[in-house]
Amino acid sequence: MSTAADTAEERAATGGTVVAGLEVRIVDPDTGLDLPDGSVGEILVRGYSVLEGYYRDPEKTAAAIDSEGWFHTSDLYSRRPSGHLTFHGRAKDMRSTRPNAGVTRHP
Repeated sequence: MSTAADTAEERAATGGTVVAGLEVRIVDPDTGLDLPDGSVGEILVRGYSVLEGYYRDPEKTAAAIDSEGWFHTSDLYSRRPSGHLTFHGRAKDMRSTRPNAGVTRHP
């Protein structure tokens, strides 16, 4: 989250910093090892706002949430030394299974 103390560049070029009560890690998607600031890797999230699991899908839950409670988002981020986070894309594609998902009607 951006704050009033952030520079205009930080507000424009990043997603801000982690809000209180949440933890994030940036890890190598292949090894799971933490990466240094400035490196692009998968962001893992843990805290009060993270889902407890997928509804009636224990296999998907086990694949996404590890034994320490870290949610593996498949989102690629980097972190600046200041703590500001920047989104770089997805580690894997996601497709909606909802009918007409992504279809937009214009008048």
